[in-house]
Amino acid sequence: MFYWVHLKNGLSREVYGVDKNRNIIFWSKYEEYRSMINDYIREVISKLSIPSNLRDASSHLILSGGKRIRPILVLSVVDLLGGETDHGLPVAIAIEFLHNFTLIHDDIMDQDMYRRGVKTTHVLYGVSNAILAGDYLYSLVFRLVSDYYKGDEAR
Repeated sequence: MFYWVHLKNGLSREVYGVDKNRNIIFWSKYEEYRSMINDYIREVISKLSIPSNLRDASSHLILSGGKRIRPILVLSVVDLLGGETDHGLPVAIAIEFLHNFTLIHDDIMDQDMYRRGVKTTHVLYGVSNAILAGDYLYSLVFRLVSDYYKGDEAR
């Protein structure tokens, strides 16, 4: 199974997939998954035991929105394989955190001022704090996966 995004006039998005019989289908779970992902991201961020300036810098970009295509693909595969989508959330969110880590560092390297319509992390919090925030998101990827998937599930 695979998915792709078709942009119409650069505004609306239609997400399609291919079912087990290779029929093209409209992916009706996009908004449901996106909502689950956004809720779980907020939950994870609210539980972080880190200084507030690092929490603010680390969460700034990820809370500013985004299509969430990568984590949605993870939940779609879990669903396709007959699993419970809740069980795929830690990996889905880990992938989104990894993606945002790369965006924070990319914005620094490219000296971008805005992303997703908001000021970039390094503009708001300084380059040093943005690097630290990106690095923290990177380390959080491993923590999310290792905390959730233990024992036989990790294999």
